[in-house]
Amino acid sequence: MRFLVCFIFSFVIVAESKCMSKTFPGPENNSVCVCNSTYCDAIEEIEIVPHKIYVYESTLGGKRLELRKDELKFSREIINITIKFDNSKKFQKVFGFGGAFTDSVGINLLKLSKNTQKKLLYSYFNPKGGIGYTFGRVPIASTDFSTRIYSYNDIAEDFELQNFRLQVEDFKYKIPFITDANQMAGNKLKLVGSPWSAPAWMKASHNMTGIGGLIGDVKGKYYSTWATYFVKFLKEYAKAGIKFWGITIQNEPSSGLLPHYYWQTMAMDAKTQVAFVRLHLMPALNKSIYSNKLKIMAHDDNRPGLLTAALEIMNDKEGSKLIDGYAVHWYMDDYGHLSRLNETHAIDESKFILNTEACNGFRSPLRGVWLGSWARAERYAKDIIETLNNWSTGWIDWNLCLDVTGGPTWAKNNVDSPIIVIPQNDTFYKQPMFYAIGAFSRFIPPNSIRLHSWMEGTNYRDLSFTSLLTPQNVTILVLLNRGNNEIALSLDDVEKNLTKMVSLASRSITTILWNSL
Repeated sequence: MRFLVCFIFSFVIVAESKCMSKTFPGPENNSVCVCNSTYCDAIEEIEIVPHKIYVYESTLGGKRLELRKDELKFSREIINITIKFDNSKKFQKVFGFGGAFTDSVGINLLKLSKNTQKKLLYSYFNPKGGIGYTFGRVPIASTDFSTRIYSYNDIAEDFELQNFRLQVEDFKYKIPFITDANQMAGNKLKLVGSPWSAPAWMKASHNMTGIGGLIGDVKGKYYSTWATYFVKFLKEYAKAGIKFWGITIQNEPSSGLLPHYYWQTMAMDAKTQVAFVRLHLMPALNKSIYSNKLKIMAHDDNRPGLLTAALEIMNDKEGSKLIDGYAVHWYMDDYGHLSRLNETHAIDESKFILNTEACNGFRSPLRGVWLGSWARAERYAKDIIETLNNWSTGWIDWNLCLDVTGGPTWAKNNVDSPIIVIPQNDTFYKQPMFYAIGAFSRFIPPNSIRLHSWMEGTNYRDLSFTSLLTPQNVTILVLLNRGNNEIALSLDDVEKNLTKMVSLASRSITTILWNSL
């Protein structure tokens, strides 16, 4: 595989504080990195010398974002691959990476000491010692990852929303930690708000869970009140010093069509979403501090229905102009449908695509937490690579942290998380998934641009990769090797006629960096 590479290097990179490893029973080397109030592995800043490339790797064998010192050391079991890349061919800008501030996240954080809380948030949001998250998704009221079902106004027929109130969960579990995370991110955190359901009295089903949408026609008072609900949420968070970058119109609206869907949801098809924005939401926002400042995302659902939703939205000529992008979830990505991303981009290149939710452990028979799973790290890395290579502008994980049961969750929807909190020891575990996301988020800052890169010769199915150029002219290549063989990687810069050799470990997630000036 050959890459377009230029070797004039003047870039700041990092040396590692080593992982304090703990291993669990499992079919492979199931290991986590243990953090507590006094120690946590971190990435520290150093100055790098010119004329080198830098390789960070995480491996099944236990390395976790380690800066490699020996670039060329091959075993006998080796595959020769050439990657080429072309800096002159550029694609979409990347907005960033992040996770969600659910009630469950705040509940778990509060079970840790203040110092350990800070270490956990630092691990995610600090751009140097941590993995540099720049996105945070914030549920608008309750979700399955709350301990109860609640809205911000349960007073029926209050169409002026005079009784709208944030709840204790906002002040205890969300706002304090969002504030801390934003400070650690240099006050550059992009927040995305997403509703799961309107209050029960506004819905045809009179229930926040299960099948049903808002009462009446999209032109009616329930939709107008729902728009006011959004604005009041934004205003109340602004009072706490928290401003939002964007909102999604409705979390997984297709689930609101399922009669026995167990937790909070609300049906709203794409045609209704865009009409709601045109008739109610945008006029309400234009009267607020968020006039023309908020990114509005439609769909916020799984990949298979994306193109159909985009086509329906395009049919509303005026409303379509008000939609900035499409939010996509990963829960059906295993079934393919990657073409939906390309096709959606092709019909309207002015709208971005952003992956807004993902988690492992949501499907039987392997539901819940699987401590130290490398396979789940590989799933994350593969999905991030594939979506970036198909026009996604970023990737937002689900819960930032959970307990060992994969909760708390009132709906018993226990899943996995990149960080697992162990309150009895005032510790937390960084799972391989954490480092899989970090291979991207730590090194790909906002406004990086995806480059054209391709494999030449051998089509090695176990190797996936993506390449980007940062605003500082640093080229980033992130690779996933799911095979059991090492790879002798030849990086060819077609434009500058330069080649560099790098070794790639078996079962590894690797980030390679070099200066492209």
